[in-house]
Amino acid sequence: MGIERQRMLAGELYDPLDPELVAARERAQDLCRTLNLTRESEQTERRRILQELFGAGDDSVWMQPPFHCDYGSNIRLGKRVFFNSGTTRYSGRERRSLLSWPACISAHAHSSVLVVSSRVTSPKAY
Repeated sequence: MGIERQRMLAGELYDPLDPELVAARERAQDLCRTLNLTRESEQTERRRILQELFGAGDDSVWMQPPFHCDYGSNIRLGKRVFFNSGTTRYSGRERRSLLSWPACISAHAHSSVLVVSSRVTSPKAY
């Protein structure tokens, strides 16, 4: 792991143009774009992309595209987490969403509010 990535993860000032960080962002953007272009009938492909994108997450993690993140690999998710449509997660530092009940997370780019609801009714969230 490069020094700029270490600084970023530590919450220190870092150079976002570091080649390692640029490559990591491009990887995440490509995966998000691929995810966002999938159809509802392509659930297996969505699951594969999510597993590649996130640093950790239970098989019950689900999201309704579109989804955007800057790195993805720093996102660690617990069980039965559902991201609603239009979610953006900035993951320069490790972000954990460790929820042990059915939960819906909605974090939109234009809002600093993270909404968590324990009422998920969609079977796709499980």
